[in-house]
Amino acid sequence: MLREIAIVLATLPKTYRQWHRLFAGRRPYLETDETPSSAYHAMIDLYCRTGGRSNDLLHRFIRKKHPPVEFAKELSAFGAVSDGHISAITAKINRDGYCISPFVVPDKIVSMVMDFATSTPARLTAPPHEKSSYSVYSAENPLSPGYVFDHQDIVLNQGVQELLGDPFLLRVAGAYLGCAPVFDALALSWSALAKSDDCLSSALAQQFHFDMDRIKWLKILIYLTDVDKDSGPHCYVSGTHKAGSQPKALLERGYQRISDADIVAHYGKQRIVELTGRRGTVIFVDTRGYHKGKPPISDHRLLLIFSFSSSLFGGALQSLTIPEDCCETLKRAMRASPRTFRYYAR
Repeated sequence: MLREIAIVLATLPKTYRQWHRLFAGRRPYLETDETPSSAYHAMIDLYCRTGGRSNDLLHRFIRKKHPPVEFAKELSAFGAVSDGHISAITAKINRDGYCISPFVVPDKIVSMVMDFATSTPARLTAPPHEKSSYSVYSAENPLSPGYVFDHQDIVLNQGVQELLGDPFLLRVAGAYLGCAPVFDALALSWSALAKSDDCLSSALAQQFHFDMDRIKWLKILIYLTDVDKDSGPHCYVSGTHKAGSQPKALLERGYQRISDADIVAHYGKQRIVELTGRRGTVIFVDTRGYHKGKPPISDHRLLLIFSFSSSLFGGALQSLTIPEDCCETLKRAMRASPRTFRYYAR
């Protein structure tokens, strides 16, 4: 830790203004739950200038203020998940930046979400459609490479609620973050078969990048369709979530998409892992590391994502409200850790 602090301090002559803007945004954030744009962009700039060490330093202070909480482990839909399992999963994420869970989502819950995703209109993501264009997904005749569901529609689904409040997922998030996790965001989207290189849409995260919406977070990816190497697996550059692991030459570009060629040049092909799994597979990922969604070429992909962070300080928050009549699993989680769902349960 002392070495990390020393590296951050050494950058102060060049980063003083960014630190000033960052801390100037603290009071407005505490008063409104909204982070000023200047403070958010200062956070990103500091991350790039310090190789991620600024985020790690800030997270240490947050973690001390909000200790972990206990969730009712025996009530998980994933069955009996021991503390040893949680420790092993967390250790894997700490080492490599990701972990494919040995426990899968029960088929009943997968079906709940799948029924929703095959009957509810979603926003089309690519031209010639306007941003307001919606349609129900058709595997036989997709109108766009991507279909993205509205956040409020997603959170109203009971299957999504069962997963959002499940003790197993919350325990892993809390263990990795080292504090009471904060529900940050969710997403549900179809990726249709790629017809050409034009489908490499930045909006669908199908080019390498790192995320930087919060100070520290963990994303939970849930495959709702079978995903092999040709049906849109999540690709991750192993170990690139650690401070100092991302080359200065790439970070100097800022918060930008990175080509496959540049990633291979800096890390080699052996560091790129394609995360595959059958329907119901759960993958825990620290998306601070370089990652992308590979375009599907043999079959479509339906992906559900939850994000839990140590603090909501950062980018814009989603427009959604957890309904008062949500499922009992989610209600129980909200009672166990009010901080986790405070913002979206107002």
